[in-house]
Amino acid sequence: MNVSFPWNGSELLRREYEKENYRLIHTGSKTNRAIIFFSGNGLYFPNTEEEFTQKIIINDRYEWENLASNKLIRKYYELIIFVRDVYKQWYVTGINPKYDTVDKTADFLRELTRGYDVTTCGASAGGYAAVLFASLLDAERFFSMSGQFSIRHQIDARVAPFVYNYASDKIRNKYYDIAGITHNGGGALYLAS
Repeated sequence: MNVSFPWNGSELLRREYEKENYRLIHTGSKTNRAIIFFSGNGLYFPNTEEEFTQKIIINDRYEWENLASNKLIRKYYELIIFVRDVYKQWYVTGINPKYDTVDKTADFLRELTRGYDVTTCGASAGGYAAVLFASLLDAERFFSMSGQFSIRHQIDARVAPFVYNYASDKIRNKYYDIAGITHNGGGALYLAS
């Protein structure tokens, strides 16, 4: 089977995966609030080495950077965290080799946000992550734009090979369907078609 970039064993992508793949901004506001922005599968498109090189390696892109530069956002939130999955596989391999599962990534984000009221935000695959991590982190609220609630339909080696490869892995597949996940906070759910 011919698997295209970014899932073709690219050394270029592997090197980027080994980086932190998160960014912190301390705004200077003293609000005790943190927001986590999850990048989705639109992080770079089309899925080519050239686009990946431009968006990720050269521009070090995280989705939501423009929104997070808004003065009101920076006044409201004391801590802004950007997170990305460079493999674009719904975070089933986490964000880097140290935090290579959803649970390890959640533990890491929990440490970063200890003592803060947390909001999560994302669109599409990032919206899926916003809902999932809001639940795991007991976030106050989440914003999910066009977020998926099941990635079981992505179990296709040509489209999502990591999701496919881990379909039988109980550590990684336990969040493939989050439609029934509970969230105790005051979540806001925004869906768009």
